Amino acid sequence: MPERRPFLRALLVLVLITLLGACSADDAEDTVTPVDIPAASMTHIVLAWSERGMHFLNPTYDAEVLSPPYNTLVAQVVRRGDPPEIVTAGVTLEYRIVDNTYAYGKSTTDPVRDYAQFWDNAQALFGVDLAPDTGLNFVDPDIHNGLSGTMLLRDDRFVADGVPVVPIDDAGTWDPFPV
Repeated sequence: MPERRPFLRALLVLVLITLLGACSADDAEDTVTPVDIPAASMTHIVLAWSERGMHFLNPTYDAEVLSPPYNTLVAQVVRRGDPPEIVTAGVTLEYRIVDNTYAYGKSTTDPVRDYAQFWDNAQALFGVDLAPDTGLNFVDPDIHNGLSGTMLLRDDRFVADGVPVVPIDDAGTWDPFPV
């Protein structure tokens, strides 16, 4: 079993929280207030991104598919120094979509969006039986990532392909930018 390093996992969570909270908007004045990011004092930095962001989705999946729920998350761990070094050994990176722990069953009525149909019709549309809240994976077809999990090492980066994010959070609020 690979050695787990809770420090790096905690560092990843801290960096992601810091990045998400790096700016805050004051609704009354509609201004942006910068927030200090403590990265300068850290020995390691985690850089994470989504290859496409939240791309368009079908509103329903009962007959055809233009685009399934499919996002690719990528991250690199960098040890600070001169020169900086990309770290891949002894590191496990995990991901989760904040306030988006499930996708199956999320829908809206006006306009009509029924994302559960993607999983209900995956066999007919793609020839794959998918468990709810797991995604297609066009890179590693035997791996069906969910909305949280462990990223796989690929070359000098960590990747989670086919994360099935939908633009409705767990509270039922429309969120077109969940990743």
